[in-house]
Order: sequence, then C-alpha cells, then structure tokens
Amino acid sequence: MTKQKPRMRMRQIKFRNELDRDFHRAVRARVAHYFDANGCDIDIDDTSFIRLSPNQPLRRYHRYQHLYAPLMFWMVDIHTVFFHDFAYLFKRHLANMEDIRHPLREYILFFVCKFTYLALMLFIPMALIDLPWWQIGLGWLIMSFVMSTIFISLLIGTHFAEETKFPEVDSEGYLATG
Repeated sequence: MTKQKPRMRMRQIKFRNELDRDFHRAVRARVAHYFDANGCDIDIDDTSFIRLSPNQPLRRYHRYQHLYAPLMFWMVDIHTVFFHDFAYLFKRHLANMEDIRHPLREYILFFVCKFTYLALMLFIPMALIDLPWWQIGLGWLIMSFVMSTIFISLLIGTHFAEETKFPEVDSEGYLATG
C-alpha cells in the first residue's frame, strides 16, 4: 500500500505537468510574446523615450537616457496602473494578435479592479488613518517607486545583458527559428 501512494502522486504530477505544458503551448500560440524581437516585444515597441534595442531608431535624446531613465523607471508602477493598462485594454493590435475585442464583462471587471486598487491604496487609508492626505499620498508614491525599482531591476537585465540577441521579423512577420 505504501508503494502505491508515491505512484499515484507521480501520475498526478505527470498529469498536472501535461496540463501545464498544453496550457503554456496554447498561451504561446495565442499571445507569442517573443522577448527582444521588434514587433513582438511590448516592452520595446511601446517605449520610444528609452532605447532598449539596437534595432530601435537612435534619437538625439537617447544619449542622455542614462540620466533620465532611472527617473522614468521609478514611475513604471504608476504608468502601468494609470496609462499602460488602459492602452492595452483598448488596443486592437498587439504583437501577433489582430482585431482584439473584449466582452463587456472584461471592461466592467477592469474598471472595478482599478477602483478597488485606488480604494485599497488611497481612499481607505485616507479614511482610516489619522494622517494628512498628502502624507498617505507620499507614502503611496514611495511604495510605487520601490515596487517599480524592484520590477525594473528584474526585467531590465533581459534587454541589457551582453548575451541578449535582438532578432528582427521578416517581411511576413515571422522570426527565424534556426
């Protein structure tokens, strides 16, 4: 009896991994976010102020990005919550997905989640904590800066490591596989 339990667990693990593999295959087929590829990496495509790829056009102000990029990186969380998410919700084209349309319930859920975020981060603390509103707002800004710094420090390495390759898509929109 004790030998059967580990076998059952191994079968369950194998079954779970097969489901995960199939799920990831379906997600990759649908979304296909190829890192560091022009036209397929949303981090590169939606950023013109910071040059993350040698394939991006070089602009005059990029020579100063080492000075202004840290300030922009501090704002990633705020930018994502109040701008990027909205831009993605209303985009009709993203990477290899065309004519993106969301059901009404997704729009409603999106706005409910945004309101909940604001309520949890700002409105409820302002109502319950005996501090001036600007101190709570300042605390939220500092928290956002710290979250942004941690997120960027984990993400930015994929664009600036020496081994990073920046493949380009061909005229039909495909990446070379070999």
